[in-house]
Amino acid sequence: RNCLISSAHFNEQRFIAVVLNAEQESIYSDSRTLLDYGFQHFHPVTVVEAGTMTGTLPVSRGTADSISLYTDDTLTFIFPRNVFSEHVLREIHLTEEELTAPVESGMVLGTIHYYLEGDLLGSVNLVTKTHVDYLPLYLRIHPMVYGSIAILCVFLFWQVHIHRLRKKKQRRRKLQRAERYRQYESFE
Repeated sequence: RNCLISSAHFNEQRFIAVVLNAEQESIYSDSRTLLDYGFQHFHPVTVVEAGTMTGTLPVSRGTADSISLYTDDTLTFIFPRNVFSEHVLREIHLTEEELTAPVESGMVLGTIHYYLEGDLLGSVNLVTKTHVDYLPLYLRIHPMVYGSIAILCVFLFWQVHIHRLRKKKQRRRKLQRAERYRQYESFE
């Protein structure tokens, strides 16, 4: 009885055949049969490529309203020829539903789990590729608020101006009354 481990490479696929406890005359043909079977009935399927954008997360108080999430690794599996990447289900698990700035580039914000017929095939991390800085308060205020503040300032300046005009008019009247009173006293 003999054992043989053999390998074959074809169309960017590599299969390994292990024949155990075989007869001397059939060991090579058995190995070749196993390798041929592998090439005929199985193929590699890339479920996800590294750097694939899978979604976005909202960012509050940041220079951007949202940040894109990318996969950090490639997952490739050997499937039977009748199974394709469309048969694989994915489940996204996020660490947070909304982020608060600052957000660093390369932060892990979740994972994607890939399943085939209920069995977990593998997982990849979801990471950020960009940096989101903290946005200062004066830049976070909506332009309508600035408009309202401007209108309020104009109104206040107008009221101050009206108040000064009234005081000026009151002083003038007071001076006119005092002048009339002096004139009245001088006639007596």
